[in-house]
Amino acid sequence: MTAPSGFGQSVVLPMLPRLLEANPELRIDLDLSDRQVDIVGQGLDLALRVAPLEDFELMARIIRPNPRLVCAAPAYLEKHGRPSTVADLDDHACIRLSAVRRWPVVVDGALIRKRVDGFVTTTSVEAARTAAVQGLGLAQLTYWDVFRHLADE
Repeated sequence: MTAPSGFGQSVVLPMLPRLLEANPELRIDLDLSDRQVDIVGQGLDLALRVAPLEDFELMARIIRPNPRLVCAAPAYLEKHGRPSTVADLDDHACIRLSAVRRWPVVVDGALIRKRVDGFVTTTSVEAARTAAVQGLGLAQLTYWDVFRHLADE
């Protein structure tokens, strides 16, 4: 089984004790990685993904929606303000995942893929989240990546 590192640590791993207790014969080989893996070539039985499926020969099922959110630490927003339009992103420090050069943003029902220049660019979702929590800029992450950090507003 494979899953993104952050999702695997925050969502999958907490489920394992109950799963293994209910299925004592089950053996799990868990690959937690943010890299794209060859699911068929590696003989994986299950791949949990938080991004759209790119290989249309694979079978996929949406378990739960996982919207992308543009996030920032309160301290960053106090100092730099909140972007109110997609164009405002040009005036902000953005923390970008290396593989995501354009942020998908829905405006008035239309999908816009906004090119962002990364003030910080990383291959790690955890590093992007940590950089955002530290106030280094805006990051576009999925709900599953940040749900524990969201303020009640």
